[in-house]
Amino acid sequence: RLEFIASIGITMLSALFSFIITFPFLLGVLKWFWSVTNGSNAHLSEIFYFFQSGRLYKKAFSFSLTLYLRVLLIALVCFLPYIVAKILTSPTLYILLNRPTPIFISGLFNMVDIFQGLGIISVAVLNVAHLIFPAVLFIYPELSVLKIVKRAKAISHVEPLKLISFVFSFTGWFLLC
Repeated sequence: RLEFIASIGITMLSALFSFIITFPFLLGVLKWFWSVTNGSNAHLSEIFYFFQSGRLYKKAFSFSLTLYLRVLLIALVCFLPYIVAKILTSPTLYILLNRPTPIFISGLFNMVDIFQGLGIISVAVLNVAHLIFPAVLFIYPELSVLKIVKRAKAISHVEPLKLISFVFSFTGWFLLC
């Protein structure tokens, strides 16, 4: 029991570390790449950009938290049919309810895999719009996090095919890795 509690504590500490240190650092790395690819002579110290002041750190932290919660909400909505079908087809549910498994549930066994595949595809497609969020943060650093999200959504809704084709242009790199 103590090992279980310790493992939960370690998991929570690592998640907290991820939000406190890793996300602002990764945003700094993205900002440095953004500067270098735009032709600026960016110094490597720019990867620590969001650690320079409390205001910048707070913005990076709230931006990361907002992005994380948006992705989590999209994933929950997209995987909801899978979760429901998985629960309904679980023999454990009917053992706990002390009931026999209904006959119509047997048709759901194949649907679980279909719902899982549809969930994965829909999460991937819906999260493509989030790829532009850091760029909007770097272009408009004076905007609040909510305004950055609104601006990024507006940009991604204007030309979604260009955004999707941009993502698919990296397919070769993904295959090489």
